[in-house]
Amino acid sequence: MRTIERREFVDSSPPTAEFKIVVAGDVMTEWILAQSKVRNRAEHAALFDTANYMEPYVKPAGAISTAEIIVRMLAGLSSVSNGLRPTVLSPTGWEKTHSDIRVDETYWGSYVTCAQFPKRGPADGEVVWRIKQQLGIDRKKPTDRLTNLSPADIDGDASLVIVNQTVGDEAAGHGFMVHPEAWPTSLAAPQNRDAWLIVEWSRPRLDARAKFWDHISSCDRFGGRIIMVVTVDDLRLAGLRISRGLSWERTLTELFEEVEKRWHAGSAEQPGPLDGCAYLVVSFGSSGAVVFTHPSDRLRAKLIYDPEHVEGSWAEQFEGSMSGATRCMVAGVAMDLIRARGDLGSICASGNFAEFSQGLKAGVVAARRLLEIGYIPIGAQELGDTELPKDLRFPSSVIACVLRSAVAEVDVADEVEKVTSPLRTALLAKLDELRDVKAVIRRVNAALEPLHFDPGALAEEIRRIHKDWIRFEAHESAYDELTADDRASIPYDKFESGIAERFVDRIMLFVSPDRTAIAEAADLQEVHIDGGLPNRDWSILDTVYARGMLESDERNEKNAEKTLSLCSSIVEYGDSSPLGGCYKFPTRRIGKLFVTNREELESLTAVRALMINYVNSNISTPLSIAVFGSPGSGKSFSIKQLAESMSKGRFSRIETRVFNLSQFNGPEAIAVALQQVRDDGLSGKLPLVFWDEFDTPHETPLGWLRYFLSPMQDGKYQDGSAIYYIGKAIFVFAGGTHSTMEEFLREAKVDDKEPCPPVSELGRGADAAVVGRWSGTNGTPAENGRSPDDREYSEEAKTDKVPDFVSRLKGFVDVPRLDYECAKDEAGDHTVIDAATALRRAKLLRSFLEDSAGNLEETVTGKRGNALKPKLTKRLNVDKGVVAAFLRVRRYRFGARSMEAIVKMSAIAGRVSYDRSSLPPANQLNLHVDAKEFLDLANRFWP
Repeated sequence: MRTIERREFVDSSPPTAEFKIVVAGDVMTEWILAQSKVRNRAEHAALFDTANYMEPYVKPAGAISTAEIIVRMLAGLSSVSNGLRPTVLSPTGWEKTHSDIRVDETYWGSYVTCAQFPKRGPADGEVVWRIKQQLGIDRKKPTDRLTNLSPADIDGDASLVIVNQTVGDEAAGHGFMVHPEAWPTSLAAPQNRDAWLIVEWSRPRLDARAKFWDHISSCDRFGGRIIMVVTVDDLRLAGLRISRGLSWERTLTELFEEVEKRWHAGSAEQPGPLDGCAYLVVSFGSSGAVVFTHPSDRLRAKLIYDPEHVEGSWAEQFEGSMSGATRCMVAGVAMDLIRARGDLGSICASGNFAEFSQGLKAGVVAARRLLEIGYIPIGAQELGDTELPKDLRFPSSVIACVLRSAVAEVDVADEVEKVTSPLRTALLAKLDELRDVKAVIRRVNAALEPLHFDPGALAEEIRRIHKDWIRFEAHESAYDELTADDRASIPYDKFESGIAERFVDRIMLFVSPDRTAIAEAADLQEVHIDGGLPNRDWSILDTVYARGMLESDERNEKNAEKTLSLCSSIVEYGDSSPLGGCYKFPTRRIGKLFVTNREELESLTAVRALMINYVNSNISTPLSIAVFGSPGSGKSFSIKQLAESMSKGRFSRIETRVFNLSQFNGPEAIAVALQQVRDDGLSGKLPLVFWDEFDTPHETPLGWLRYFLSPMQDGKYQDGSAIYYIGKAIFVFAGGTHSTMEEFLREAKVDDKEPCPPVSELGRGADAAVVGRWSGTNGTPAENGRSPDDREYSEEAKTDKVPDFVSRLKGFVDVPRLDYECAKDEAGDHTVIDAATALRRAKLLRSFLEDSAGNLEETVTGKRGNALKPKLTKRLNVDKGVVAAFLRVRRYRFGARSMEAIVKMSAIAGRVSYDRSSLPPANQLNLHVDAKEFLDLANRFWP
């Protein structure tokens, strides 16, 4: 992002350069059918009366809505683009009244039902209006009046053209993009040879080149200066195979592969669907975005993502939905281009992604704000006890403020606030002047003169705000019916009841930076792919914190210490850690579970989706999943956190049952256990049943499996001669003798060749071709043996019904170990520090210490504080040597259970610090770790 020079705020000369923007495309109307419940039904007992009222609100959408956001974004931007003064030519029609829009057959219509939802969650007392259901659209055939909606663009000299393609259907001849006669001159015959084109491309067809692109490229229009903005869901509908919300690494890898196939899929005679495109922006709505470019025949990609959320998870905290996230992204990209001072050619020539970082981040933050606040209610209707407003609007002004702040005001927010902050007090000081819109405009322009706002654009927005305020809040009469004398005689009590504050706050929305938006954009992270697709098992975490080895060469030692420094800070300070407060790699919090390992995150996310779909479905048989891990790794804890984090649906609560099969005498005990499960279901609970150590022997190595086939498949079991139905339940089969699903299958299958080594032994950084050589995953037959998926089950496994059991599983989770790998060289053995394992240890240790009997928490001055204004934070008073021992010891004999045991064995009850003297004696420590190694580490790093 380009930094605004501070001299702008002392230079009194106004900006003069022109920068024309033309917005065109499909024009729609959004019919919002708002529902509101009647509070007092006794007053509405008339015949045919109901408990609900509904009011239709009709709003312009499509290209008109995009133009509205951009106009308001620029109206509130001071010193626009270091001297540029943009002008916007937009589709005609957005100034029409609602009654005009209702009867205008030119527009397509989009229909939604809208209701009030809690702003944040069920416990939030504040409610907002959001979409309850998308009803669909009605497509009207093109008419002669389609050209009348185009901007009045005569000269065709726009520097930036934005086209909205919302409902166009090329095959049916629908939409703006397939009717060149309706295009503005800057699109049909551009005179500016350096102009850029942004296209919001809905429902793209990537199997063939659209006629629209042939029209654009026929005269070499916008050659190499086209930016297409699409949504990932539309790409999925177009046939691209992209996983949904498993991990950012998997999504980016699959998306990269699909885009690379299509970028130059055509030829000179038959261009491909993306030929001539400079950038392709793929929006994930409120989750993130990816931008692709293809300079020098090398596809490059940059992912903007939230480290704490995968695709779709951020929006799960809200009820209802909102449309318009793609408009936010388009406006954010446009703001970045405007900030380039019109020198847009250099962006394409250099392939510099930095120009788009802020715009993409701002688009994501704006999409989040859109979902959070919903539609904006204006005024209140006199409809008894309903909550239907006089008007319900798309929050264009709020979105414009977010985009402007997160892109253009990041570096100058302090200077802007210094000038704008006194304005609110000045406006409220003289309430009588608020009746006169001209007086308000004069006062605003005088206060903001040092910032060089566009006085005409800002004045137009103030008039619009004042008009709405008079019509809906400050006076009962319609604004157009008031004479000048009437406008000057508004009673003072209308101003003194808080209405004046709302009017002034709407003005301040146009001129004040949004600090929250700036902070949220800064928390979003980015990762690049440059020069080829990474391995299938690559991890952003390993990119940020590369693997290192203790007591090794300088580079490996430095990598290890970087990771351990982060983990030590997390143990001491938790999420308030200066290093760990905002993670720069993907994480996932599921209840109390904190996940950074990519494989575990993908498995847990997939299983969670299975559980959510199951709870909301009509399936009456149990859902069966498996979970594997070493003893004490936290298998049951992980699944319980998954269950507690999801909606319970129609069930009152989730009832957890744990049955250890190693303690059962025979199959009769399973029938007794299933009877308890059935009783839980009949009482309105959802049973979560752990069949622990299901892989222990019973007569044969896996003899228990046969007794679960009927309950898993048919949802019934037999007790004596009677047959009972279990009902809905979640079966979790926890392995006791196998650490992974791969290990479980490997022992159940046979191969007459050399067995395929697990991927973990090949190494996370192993080349894809090497992995493919062993497993056949690269499309060629596997050498030196086959993968476990390809081999046949042994006769013994078939007798134990292993194939039948596995076929009934719907998913599985492998919980990773807490142990580090060991590397050997001439100097000896070295502990390999990988960030995923170290972070898991740090989070577990922090939670065990917080739950311990010690009083370890203390308040200290944070590292970012200063003498005049110190920043206080909470810290656990733990000796650095003790922390180092927990984080660096190579192996825990029983995983997390051993770590917890060592904390509980330590003498810290009632103490305010945890140091070496609190550790248990060596012979006790040796139950859970190598005591010599552990104590040597504690002594070595004692401060």
